[in-house]
Amino acid sequence: MEGDRLNMLGEWWRKLGVAVAQNRPAHAGGHGGGLPAETNGRQVTLLEQVRPNTFFAMTVKLLFVVPNDWNRRYELYVTDGTVNPAPTRNFHNVDAQIAPSAVICLTVFDTTQHQASLFEVGKFYTFKNLRSKDRNGLELNWSDKVTEKQAEEGWRPKAVIVVQRESEEAQEIEA
Repeated sequence: MEGDRLNMLGEWWRKLGVAVAQNRPAHAGGHGGGLPAETNGRQVTLLEQVRPNTFFAMTVKLLFVVPNDWNRRYELYVTDGTVNPAPTRNFHNVDAQIAPSAVICLTVFDTTQHQASLFEVGKFYTFKNLRSKDRNGLELNWSDKVTEKQAEEGWRPKAVIVVQRESEEAQEIEA
């Protein structure tokens, strides 16, 4: 019985590796164990798993937006339906009617006007290369800009991925 389980796990792992290499999901659902193709191999992490000073991908539901025109920064309050064991920062006292550590501030730096126009409350997004920090509470940072060196090497600005409400990821967040 244990051998069967290990064989199934090995098969899942092989399929997952092929799917990432071919830029397609092994099966739908970032929470269900497969990697969405859009993450390009960056591990999809749940809010309940986030620890300080790590980089990861995350699929979230947008609950509240605070634009800051002065420095082209947006503070997005998001959830993925899980609760982090550590306190999260809530700069604007957002009350989402769910556990406080189920909501986290995701600061988007230097975003383009196009990217900013995508942020709508109630929609779902996948962010690649999020960075977590602990500044008297857990928070997330993300920027769509590439460095000068990256631009010289042909890198393009990072993109936020809009996730369809009907997707498995969105359905799991809503559950």
